Amino acid sequence: MDMNSPRAVPRLTKGQRLAVLAVTSEACRWSYRAVGQRARAEAVSALRAVSVDPVVLGACLGNALIMLQHAGVPAARGLVDLYRAAGADEEVAAAIVVSQQRSSTGGPA
Repeated sequence: MDMNSPRAVPRLTKGQRLAVLAVTSEACRWSYRAVGQRARAEAVSALRAVSVDPVVLGACLGNALIMLQHAGVPAARGLVDLYRAAGADEEVAAAIVVSQQRSSTGGPA
C-alpha cells in the first residue's frame, strides 16, 4: 500500500455509507470473540454477509488503520486483519489514511 500517492478518497453512496456502519458494527462484535482460525473464518464470512463491496470494506479498513496508527488503539489490529481478509480495497484505505493525515496537519485533504 503506497501511502504517498493513493487515489482520491471515493465519494460513497448513501447505501455504501450505511454498509460501512453495518460492517463496522459486525466487525466490532467479532473483535471481542475468541480468536482462532475457525472464529476468524466465521468473522470474515459474517462481514461478507453484510457487504462484499471492496470500497465499503476499504473505507472500514482505512478507519481501522487510523485508529491503529494515529490514535494508538491496539485493538484495531484485529479489525485491520478482518477487513483485509474480507477483501478490503487497500487503495481506498490508503486514500482515507492520507486524507486524515493531511487534514490533521492542516494540509489539503
